[in-house]
Amino acid sequence: MMDADLALAKRIQSYNELNLKKCETEIYALDKGNLPMDGEEIKKKLCRYKYSEEKMVDDYEREITPQYKTALVEKLNLEHLPGKVIPECALCVQNTNLRLYPTVYGCYKEKKKAIDYFAVSLVKIGERVLCWHKDTSGKWYFIQTKNAWGWVGAHTLAFITADSWQKIKNQEFIQVLAPQMRLKDNNALLFYGTRLPFLGVYAKQYLAMLPKRNKWGEAYFEKILLPWNCPLSVGTLVFTPQQIMLEGCKFLQEKYDWGGKHGGHDCTSLLGDVFRACGINLASNSYKMLLMSGVEPWEENWGTQRRLAKLGEINCGSILLFKGHGMLYLGRRGDKESILHSVYRLGQEAGGKFLGYNINKTTVGDLSQRRECAKSLLASIEGSLDLLKVLKQEEGIKKKTSPAKRLLDF
Repeated sequence: MMDADLALAKRIQSYNELNLKKCETEIYALDKGNLPMDGEEIKKKLCRYKYSEEKMVDDYEREITPQYKTALVEKLNLEHLPGKVIPECALCVQNTNLRLYPTVYGCYKEKKKAIDYFAVSLVKIGERVLCWHKDTSGKWYFIQTKNAWGWVGAHTLAFITADSWQKIKNQEFIQVLAPQMRLKDNNALLFYGTRLPFLGVYAKQYLAMLPKRNKWGEAYFEKILLPWNCPLSVGTLVFTPQQIMLEGCKFLQEKYDWGGKHGGHDCTSLLGDVFRACGINLASNSYKMLLMSGVEPWEENWGTQRRLAKLGEINCGSILLFKGHGMLYLGRRGDKESILHSVYRLGQEAGGKFLGYNINKTTVGDLSQRRECAKSLLASIEGSLDLLKVLKQEEGIKKKTSPAKRLLDF
């Protein structure tokens, strides 16, 4: 690694450590392994999301009843939480969805099943997790990931000793940089950002280890070969705004996917995956991202010109945020301020009325576009995170590129 790249990696590590100290961002290194946590703290995590009082339907388009809500709460198994909880260390062996409740059934506001409101995020093969609690059936575990809490099926996990779990963290890894990669030998599906322990190069292919689960629920590893010519990287990519934008553009036209339920992205999981490919850990949603170190707040009373002037001060590849949405800033194209984002709906005027319409994909748009509430994306911004600026403010970073004001061609 070149000296400048090494210095940059150290600054990124320092930045990540700053966010680890901010409890409200819920970014975790998971370095403490199987140290205990107070049972009441776990209970707060278990009960943090109140079930919506809105009318909802399930996967069978049946109205969700109060009795169903009560049954879900009973499944949380709260009465069996001890005073001190010692977690079990595990690896994810199947791509699975982290969920608010221990149930496979979704929760929808409408019968079209647009968004499952029980979905939190996608947990990918090879991800290290801590298991804190089981539901009444023993088929679901309440787990902690790198930036979220929730329930996953027990069959998606393989348990491992704390020592082995820590060794995997410190081992060199190879990461997938294609939106999806299907392995020919065992048909496993690897999504973008999947990290596997790396063993070296063999017969012009990458040799890695794929975690598996035996019949006792314990972890073991299968050696696999990954093609030389596939989008992969050993370790993280070198961070530059151009690299971030190039990685983000890989997902253009990908279908919007709330909580990554089917392996796709919503707005903040897209940002999280792309920045993590460069070693930068982000919070799991826009509310928590706004609390991260280095985020510059935008005042609500700023007018259009003040907001445009602020955009002129930040680099392409920066993150733009408001509560409920996150966007990647691409710079000015013509007379438009361009963004890349995964978005479900926007708004537009039609026949004298303002109506919402479906986008339902990752797309390039501009900040003059309006939301369903009729407010423009530009007027909605509450904060920006210019990581090029943040990292270069740290002593020791050498200037490697000119300010990232160059736009990509799409």
